[in-house]
Amino acid sequence: MRLHHIALIAVLLLLNNESRAAEHRELTTEEQARLKDIRAQIAEHQRKAAALTRQAQRLDNPFFTFEKDFPIIDGSTTTYPVSYIYASHKLNFTVKWVEFNEARHLVIDDLKRPLPGRYIDPAQDFAHSTTHHAYLNLIDGFADVITVARKPSTSELAAAKQAGVELDVRPFAYDAFVFLLHSGNPLKGLTLEQIRDIYTGKTTGWDALGVADDAWPADLVKERRLEPLRKITPYQRERDSGSQETMIELVMQDRRMVDGPELIAESMVGPYTVLAKNPAGIGYTFYYYQTQLRRTKNVKMLAIDGVAPTPKTIRERKYPLTTEVYVVTRKDAPADSPGVRFRDWLMTPEGQALVQESGYVPVLKPASEPGPAGTEEIGDGAAFTP
Repeated sequence: MRLHHIALIAVLLLLNNESRAAEHRELTTEEQARLKDIRAQIAEHQRKAAALTRQAQRLDNPFFTFEKDFPIIDGSTTTYPVSYIYASHKLNFTVKWVEFNEARHLVIDDLKRPLPGRYIDPAQDFAHSTTHHAYLNLIDGFADVITVARKPSTSELAAAKQAGVELDVRPFAYDAFVFLLHSGNPLKGLTLEQIRDIYTGKTTGWDALGVADDAWPADLVKERRLEPLRKITPYQRERDSGSQETMIELVMQDRRMVDGPELIAESMVGPYTVLAKNPAGIGYTFYYYQTQLRRTKNVKMLAIDGVAPTPKTIRERKYPLTTEVYVVTRKDAPADSPGVRFRDWLMTPEGQALVQESGYVPVLKPASEPGPAGTEEIGDGAAFTP
Protein backbone atom coordinates (compact mmCIF):
# COMPACT_ATOMS: atom_id res chain seq x y z
CA MET A 1 0.00 0.00 0.00
CA ARG A 2 2.82 2.41 0.90
CA LEU A 3 4.57 2.04 -2.51
CA HIS A 4 1.26 2.51 -4.30
CA HIS A 5 0.66 5.62 -2.22
CA ILE A 6 4.09 7.08 -3.09
CA ALA A 7 3.53 6.37 -6.79
CA LEU A 8 0.20 8.21 -6.71
CA ILE A 9 1.82 11.24 -5.06
CA ALA A 10 4.52 11.30 -7.75
CA VAL A 11 1.90 11.21 -10.51
CA LEU A 12 -0.04 14.00 -8.80
CA LEU A 13 3.05 16.22 -8.66
CA LEU A 14 3.75 15.71 -12.37
CA LEU A 15 0.15 16.42 -13.38
CA ASN A 16 -0.06 19.48 -11.13
CA ASN A 17 3.12 20.90 -12.65
CA GLU A 18 1.74 20.40 -16.16
CA SER A 19 -1.56 22.01 -15.15
CA ARG A 20 0.12 25.06 -13.58
CA ALA A 21 2.37 25.56 -16.60
CA ALA A 22 -0.65 25.63 -18.91
CA GLU A 23 -2.43 28.26 -16.82
CA HIS A 24 0.16 30.96 -17.57
CA ARG A 25 -0.54 31.33 -21.28
CA GLU A 26 -3.43 31.43 -23.73
CA LEU A 27 -4.46 27.93 -24.75
CA THR A 28 -5.63 26.49 -28.04
CA THR A 29 -8.84 24.42 -28.15
CA GLU A 30 -6.77 21.22 -28.14
CA GLU A 31 -4.71 22.44 -25.18
CA GLN A 32 -7.86 23.37 -23.26
CA ALA A 33 -9.17 19.83 -23.79
CA ARG A 34 -5.82 18.45 -22.62
CA LEU A 35 -5.91 20.67 -19.50
CA LYS A 36 -9.43 19.47 -18.72
CA ASP A 37 -8.23 15.88 -19.04
CA ILE A 38 -5.23 16.58 -16.78
CA ARG A 39 -7.46 18.08 -14.11
CA ALA A 40 -9.77 15.05 -14.30
CA GLN A 41 -6.73 12.79 -13.83
CA ILE A 42 -5.60 14.89 -10.86
CA ALA A 43 -9.02 14.56 -9.23
CA GLU A 44 -9.01 10.78 -9.76
CA HIS A 45 -5.51 10.32 -8.33
CA GLN A 46 -6.37 12.59 -5.39
CA ARG A 47 -9.38 10.39 -4.67
CA LYS A 48 -7.29 7.23 -4.65
CA ALA A 49 -4.53 8.86 -2.58
CA ALA A 50 -7.08 10.05 -0.01
CA ALA A 51 -8.65 6.59 0.20
CA LEU A 52 -5.26 4.92 0.69
CA THR A 53 -4.30 7.51 3.31
CA ARG A 54 -7.51 6.81 5.18
CA GLN A 55 -6.86 3.07 5.15
CA ALA A 56 -3.27 3.53 6.33
CA GLN A 57 -4.30 5.86 9.16
CA ARG A 58 -6.96 3.41 10.25
CA LEU A 59 -4.45 0.54 10.35
CA ASP A 60 -2.04 2.70 12.35
CA ASN A 61 -4.67 3.67 14.93
CA PRO A 62 -4.68 1.19 17.86
CA PHE A 63 -8.25 2.21 18.65
CA PHE A 64 -9.61 0.23 15.72
CA THR A 65 -7.89 -2.96 16.89
CA PHE A 66 -10.75 -3.09 19.42
CA GLU A 67 -13.37 -2.70 16.70
CA LYS A 68 -12.24 -4.85 13.78
CA ASP A 69 -15.83 -5.27 12.60
CA PHE A 70 -16.47 -1.52 12.25
CA PRO A 71 -17.11 -0.83 8.53
CA ILE A 72 -15.31 1.71 6.39
CA ILE A 73 -18.21 4.04 5.55
CA ASP A 74 -18.05 6.64 2.79
CA GLY A 75 -20.78 8.73 1.22
CA SER A 76 -22.25 12.05 0.19
CA THR A 77 -21.32 15.29 1.91
CA THR A 78 -24.84 15.46 3.31
CA THR A 79 -24.92 12.00 4.89
CA TYR A 80 -21.86 12.22 7.12
CA PRO A 81 -23.94 12.75 10.32
CA VAL A 82 -25.33 9.22 9.92
CA SER A 83 -21.76 7.84 10.01
CA TYR A 84 -20.72 10.07 12.91
CA ILE A 85 -23.71 9.19 15.09
CA TYR A 86 -23.45 5.47 14.27
CA ALA A 87 -19.77 5.58 15.21
CA SER A 88 -20.55 7.43 18.45
CA HIS A 89 -22.96 4.68 19.52
CA LYS A 90 -20.78 1.82 18.34
CA LEU A 91 -17.42 3.14 19.55
CA ASN A 92 -18.66 4.74 22.76
CA PHE A 93 -18.21 8.50 22.46
CA THR A 94 -20.63 11.43 22.28
CA VAL A 95 -21.09 14.06 19.62
CA LYS A 96 -22.84 17.41 19.52
CA TRP A 97 -23.87 20.02 16.97
CA VAL A 98 -21.93 23.27 16.86
CA GLU A 99 -22.48 26.29 14.64
CA PHE A 100 -19.88 28.48 12.94
CA ASN A 101 -19.37 30.13 9.55
CA GLU A 102 -23.10 29.85 8.73
CA ALA A 103 -23.00 26.06 9.05
CA ARG A 104 -23.77 23.29 11.56
CA HIS A 105 -21.19 20.61 12.24
CA LEU A 106 -21.12 17.44 14.29
CA VAL A 107 -18.05 17.23 16.52
CA ILE A 108 -16.84 14.85 19.22
CA ASP A 109 -17.94 16.12 22.60
CA ASP A 110 -16.55 13.48 24.92
CA LEU A 111 -14.66 10.18 24.77
CA LYS A 112 -16.09 7.85 27.39
CA ARG A 113 -13.10 5.54 27.69
CA PRO A 114 -9.31 5.98 27.52
CA LEU A 115 -7.77 4.93 24.24
CA PRO A 116 -4.24 3.86 23.37
CA GLY A 117 -2.43 5.81 20.69
CA ARG A 118 -4.14 8.72 18.96
CA TYR A 119 -7.78 9.61 19.53
CA ILE A 120 -10.50 9.38 16.94
CA ASP A 121 -10.43 12.15 14.38
CA PRO A 122 -13.77 12.25 12.50
CA ALA A 123 -12.19 14.24 9.67
CA GLN A 124 -9.93 11.23 9.02
CA ASP A 125 -11.78 8.20 10.34
CA PHE A 126 -15.38 8.88 9.27
CA ALA A 127 -15.04 11.49 6.53
CA HIS A 128 -17.21 11.34 3.42
CA SER A 129 -15.57 12.00 0.07
CA THR A 130 -18.66 13.23 -1.92
CA THR A 131 -21.26 11.16 -3.76
CA HIS A 132 -19.27 10.45 -6.93
CA HIS A 133 -16.03 9.60 -5.16
CA ALA A 134 -17.89 7.43 -2.65
CA TYR A 135 -19.31 5.29 -5.47
CA LEU A 136 -15.85 4.95 -7.03
CA ASN A 137 -14.29 4.10 -3.67
CA LEU A 138 -16.89 1.38 -3.11
CA ILE A 139 -16.27 -0.02 -6.60
CA ASP A 140 -12.48 0.05 -6.04
CA GLY A 141 -12.77 -1.65 -2.65
CA PHE A 142 -11.72 1.41 -0.60
CA ALA A 143 -15.07 1.44 1.25
CA ASP A 144 -17.26 -1.32 2.70
CA VAL A 145 -20.53 0.61 2.44
CA ILE A 146 -21.68 4.07 1.36
CA THR A 147 -24.66 6.29 2.20
CA VAL A 148 -25.53 8.56 -0.71
CA ALA A 149 -28.13 11.08 -1.84
CA ARG A 150 -28.83 9.43 -5.19
CA LYS A 151 -28.66 6.23 -7.21
CA PRO A 152 -25.48 5.60 -9.25
CA SER A 153 -25.02 7.77 -12.33
CA THR A 154 -24.39 6.44 -15.83
CA SER A 155 -20.65 6.97 -15.47
CA GLU A 156 -20.58 5.19 -12.10
CA LEU A 157 -22.53 2.22 -13.45
CA ALA A 158 -20.05 2.07 -16.34
CA ALA A 159 -17.12 2.10 -13.88
CA ALA A 160 -18.77 -0.71 -11.89
CA LYS A 161 -19.33 -2.76 -15.04
CA GLN A 162 -15.73 -2.28 -16.14
CA ALA A 163 -14.55 -3.45 -12.72
CA GLY A 164 -16.92 -6.44 -12.75
CA VAL A 165 -18.79 -5.10 -9.73
CA GLU A 166 -22.55 -5.13 -9.13
CA LEU A 167 -24.05 -2.65 -6.68
CA ASP A 168 -26.81 -3.30 -4.15
CA VAL A 169 -28.72 0.00 -3.73
CA ARG A 170 -31.40 0.33 -1.02
CA PRO A 171 -33.29 3.36 0.37
CA PHE A 172 -33.04 3.97 4.12
CA ALA A 173 -34.25 7.59 4.49
CA TYR A 174 -36.21 10.31 2.72
CA ASP A 175 -34.85 13.68 1.66
CA ALA A 176 -36.05 16.26 -0.85
CA PHE A 177 -34.61 18.28 -3.69
CA VAL A 178 -35.17 21.97 -3.03
CA PHE A 179 -34.70 25.24 -4.87
CA LEU A 180 -33.06 28.25 -3.30
CA LEU A 181 -33.49 31.99 -3.72
CA HIS A 182 -31.96 35.00 -2.04
CA SER A 183 -34.24 35.98 0.84
CA GLY A 184 -34.79 39.36 -0.79
CA ASN A 185 -36.51 37.77 -3.79
CA PRO A 186 -40.27 38.16 -3.11
CA LEU A 187 -41.23 34.84 -4.75
CA LYS A 188 -42.49 32.15 -2.38
CA GLY A 189 -42.90 29.30 -4.84
CA LEU A 190 -42.67 28.06 -8.42
CA THR A 191 -44.16 25.24 -10.45
CA LEU A 192 -42.00 22.49 -11.89
CA GLU A 193 -42.73 23.76 -15.38
CA GLN A 194 -41.59 27.26 -14.42
CA ILE A 195 -38.33 25.82 -13.08
CA ARG A 196 -37.80 23.84 -16.26
CA ASP A 197 -38.43 26.97 -18.32
CA ILE A 198 -35.81 28.83 -16.28
CA TYR A 199 -33.19 26.13 -16.70
CA THR A 200 -33.79 25.64 -20.42
CA GLY A 201 -33.48 29.38 -21.01
CA LYS A 202 -37.10 29.86 -22.03
CA THR A 203 -37.77 32.18 -19.08
CA THR A 204 -34.99 34.70 -18.44
CA GLY A 205 -36.61 37.45 -16.35
CA TRP A 206 -38.26 37.48 -12.93
CA ASP A 207 -41.02 39.73 -14.27
CA ALA A 208 -42.29 36.78 -16.35
CA LEU A 209 -42.87 34.97 -13.06
CA GLY A 210 -44.84 37.82 -11.50
CA VAL A 211 -42.05 39.70 -9.73
CA ALA A 212 -42.81 43.37 -10.34
CA ASP A 213 -40.08 45.97 -10.02
CA ASP A 214 -41.66 47.48 -6.93
CA ALA A 215 -41.79 44.05 -5.21
CA TRP A 216 -38.03 43.99 -4.62
CA PRO A 217 -36.97 45.33 -1.20
CA ALA A 218 -35.99 49.00 -1.41
CA ASP A 219 -32.66 48.50 0.36
CA LEU A 220 -31.74 45.71 -2.10
CA VAL A 221 -32.63 47.91 -5.08
CA LYS A 222 -30.58 50.76 -3.64
CA GLU A 223 -27.58 48.50 -3.07
CA ARG A 224 -27.72 46.42 -6.27
CA ARG A 225 -29.71 48.60 -8.69
CA LEU A 226 -32.90 47.34 -10.31
CA GLU A 227 -31.66 46.26 -13.74
CA PRO A 228 -29.38 43.41 -12.53
CA LEU A 229 -32.19 42.11 -10.31
CA ARG A 230 -34.54 41.61 -13.26
CA LYS A 231 -32.47 38.94 -15.05
CA ILE A 232 -32.56 35.36 -13.72
CA THR A 233 -29.21 33.65 -13.20
CA PRO A 234 -29.86 29.87 -13.16
CA TYR A 235 -26.97 28.44 -11.17
CA GLN A 236 -26.08 24.76 -11.53
CA ARG A 237 -23.73 22.23 -9.91
CA GLU A 238 -20.87 20.28 -11.45
CA ARG A 239 -21.54 16.98 -13.25
CA ASP A 240 -21.52 13.79 -11.18
CA SER A 241 -22.33 15.72 -8.02
CA GLY A 242 -25.39 14.43 -6.18
CA SER A 243 -27.24 17.68 -6.75
CA GLN A 244 -26.55 17.90 -10.49
CA GLU A 245 -27.40 14.29 -11.28
CA THR A 246 -30.65 14.63 -9.29
CA MET A 247 -31.48 17.87 -11.10
CA ILE A 248 -31.00 16.19 -14.48
CA GLU A 249 -32.88 12.99 -13.66
CA LEU A 250 -35.67 14.22 -11.39
CA VAL A 251 -36.41 17.74 -12.67
CA MET A 252 -35.10 18.24 -16.20
CA GLN A 253 -35.48 14.65 -17.41
CA ASP A 254 -34.93 14.87 -21.20
CA ARG A 255 -34.63 18.68 -21.34
CA ARG A 256 -31.25 20.29 -22.07
CA MET A 257 -30.07 22.81 -19.50
CA VAL A 258 -28.54 26.15 -20.44
CA ASP A 259 -24.76 26.08 -20.84
CA GLY A 260 -22.20 28.32 -19.24
CA PRO A 261 -19.17 27.65 -17.02
CA GLU A 262 -19.96 30.88 -15.14
CA LEU A 263 -23.20 29.25 -13.96
CA ILE A 264 -21.46 26.34 -12.20
CA ALA A 265 -21.42 26.67 -8.41
CA GLU A 266 -19.08 23.92 -7.22
CA SER A 267 -19.45 22.07 -3.90
CA MET A 268 -22.45 22.04 -1.58
CA VAL A 269 -21.57 25.53 -0.33
CA GLY A 270 -21.38 26.91 -3.88
CA PRO A 271 -25.06 27.83 -4.35
CA TYR A 272 -25.06 29.74 -1.06
CA THR A 273 -21.93 31.67 -1.99
CA VAL A 274 -23.24 32.79 -5.38
CA LEU A 275 -26.78 33.58 -4.16
CA ALA A 276 -25.36 35.78 -1.41
CA LYS A 277 -23.57 37.79 -4.09
CA ASN A 278 -26.37 37.71 -6.68
CA PRO A 279 -29.94 38.14 -5.36
CA ALA A 280 -31.27 37.53 -8.89
CA GLY A 281 -29.99 33.96 -8.94
CA ILE A 282 -31.65 30.61 -8.32
CA GLY A 283 -29.92 27.42 -7.17
CA TYR A 284 -30.67 24.01 -5.70
CA THR A 285 -29.61 21.62 -3.01
CA PHE A 286 -31.09 18.97 -0.72
CA TYR A 287 -33.56 19.67 2.08
CA TYR A 288 -31.33 17.97 4.64
CA TYR A 289 -28.35 20.13 3.77
CA GLN A 290 -30.42 23.33 3.88
CA THR A 291 -32.20 22.59 7.15
CA GLN A 292 -29.60 20.61 9.09
CA LEU A 293 -26.16 21.64 7.87
CA ARG A 294 -26.52 25.29 6.79
CA ARG A 295 -27.29 28.47 8.71
CA THR A 296 -27.29 30.98 5.85
CA LYS A 297 -29.70 33.74 6.76
CA ASN A 298 -30.11 35.34 3.34
CA VAL A 299 -31.13 32.17 1.45
CA LYS A 300 -34.60 30.59 1.47
CA MET A 301 -36.35 27.52 0.06
CA LEU A 302 -39.24 27.61 -2.42
CA ALA A 303 -42.54 25.76 -2.39
CA ILE A 304 -42.94 23.60 -5.51
CA ASP A 305 -46.36 23.25 -7.13
CA GLY A 306 -47.83 24.88 -4.03
CA VAL A 307 -46.27 22.44 -1.53
CA ALA A 308 -43.52 23.51 0.86
CA PRO A 309 -40.87 20.93 1.84
CA THR A 310 -41.34 19.83 5.47
CA PRO A 311 -40.70 16.52 7.27
CA LYS A 312 -44.43 15.75 7.01
CA THR A 313 -44.81 16.55 3.28
CA ILE A 314 -41.61 14.64 2.56
CA ARG A 315 -42.58 11.55 4.57
CA GLU A 316 -46.04 11.52 2.98
CA ARG A 317 -44.43 12.20 -0.43
CA LYS A 318 -46.73 15.15 -1.03
CA TYR A 319 -43.79 17.41 -1.81
CA PRO A 320 -43.26 16.72 -5.55
CA LEU A 321 -39.45 16.48 -5.39
CA THR A 322 -39.18 14.01 -2.54
CA THR A 323 -36.06 11.86 -2.92
CA GLU A 324 -34.60 8.82 -1.23
CA VAL A 325 -31.26 8.42 0.52
CA TYR A 326 -29.50 5.15 -0.23
CA VAL A 327 -27.20 2.70 1.47
CA VAL A 328 -25.05 0.90 -1.10
CA THR A 329 -22.86 -2.19 -0.88
CA ARG A 330 -21.22 -4.48 -3.40
CA LYS A 331 -23.40 -7.48 -4.25
CA ASP A 332 -20.45 -9.80 -3.71
CA ALA A 333 -19.99 -8.65 -0.09
CA PRO A 334 -20.53 -11.54 2.36
CA ALA A 335 -23.71 -11.43 4.44
CA ASP A 336 -21.70 -11.21 7.66
CA SER A 337 -19.32 -8.48 6.44
CA PRO A 338 -19.25 -5.17 8.38
CA GLY A 339 -20.73 -3.17 5.50
CA VAL A 340 -23.68 -5.51 4.93
CA ARG A 341 -24.40 -5.73 8.66
CA PHE A 342 -24.47 -1.92 8.85
CA ARG A 343 -26.80 -1.77 5.82
CA ASP A 344 -29.23 -4.26 7.34
CA TRP A 345 -29.08 -2.58 10.76
CA LEU A 346 -30.14 0.77 9.24
CA MET A 347 -33.55 -0.75 8.43
CA THR A 348 -34.18 -2.00 11.97
CA PRO A 349 -36.20 0.15 14.41
CA GLU A 350 -32.96 1.04 16.17
CA GLY A 351 -31.31 2.00 12.89
CA GLN A 352 -34.28 4.10 11.81
CA ALA A 353 -34.21 5.86 15.20
CA LEU A 354 -30.64 6.84 14.37
CA VAL A 355 -31.79 8.12 10.97
CA GLN A 356 -34.27 10.42 12.72
CA GLU A 357 -31.64 11.36 15.29
CA SER A 358 -29.40 12.55 12.46
CA GLY A 359 -32.18 14.82 11.15
CA TYR A 360 -33.20 12.78 8.10
CA VAL A 361 -36.78 11.67 7.51
CA PRO A 362 -36.84 7.89 8.18
CA VAL A 363 -38.58 5.48 5.82
CA LEU A 364 -40.28 3.77 8.76
CA LYS A 365 -43.01 5.77 10.45
CA PRO A 366 -41.77 7.40 13.68
CA ALA A 367 -43.74 7.46 16.90
CA SER A 368 -43.33 11.25 17.00
CA GLU A 369 -42.12 14.11 14.83
CA PRO A 370 -38.41 14.96 15.15
CA GLY A 371 -37.52 17.85 17.44
CA PRO A 372 -36.39 21.25 16.18
CA ALA A 373 -32.97 21.62 14.61
CA GLY A 374 -30.27 22.97 16.87
CA THR A 375 -30.46 20.50 19.76
CA GLU A 376 -26.97 20.46 21.23
CA GLU A 377 -26.64 16.93 22.57
CA ILE A 378 -27.28 13.84 20.47
CA GLY A 379 -29.84 11.74 22.32
CA ASP A 380 -30.97 8.15 22.30
CA GLY A 381 -33.36 8.42 19.34
CA ALA A 382 -37.11 7.98 19.11
CA ALA A 383 -39.14 4.77 19.18
CA PHE A 384 -40.32 3.52 15.79
CA THR A 385 -43.23 1.49 14.52
CA PRO A 386 -43.04 -0.29 11.16
